[in-house]
Amino acid sequence: MTMASKAVIVPVAGYPGLFYLNADSGDIQTRQVLTRPLVEALRALAEDARRRRRA
Repeated sequence: MTMASKAVIVPVAGYPGLFYLNADSGDIQTRQVLTRPLVEALRALAEDARRRRRA
């Protein structure tokens, strides 16, 4: 049985420009701190992957 992975990006309270990336695969959880440029780069990669999958 395969579990779905979930990743959520939320702002860090009191620290503009910093974000938490919370990811959970069912077996492993992680929390990373990202800067705005890293969030934008991750978003661009995800959008590119979606476009390629649809093609």
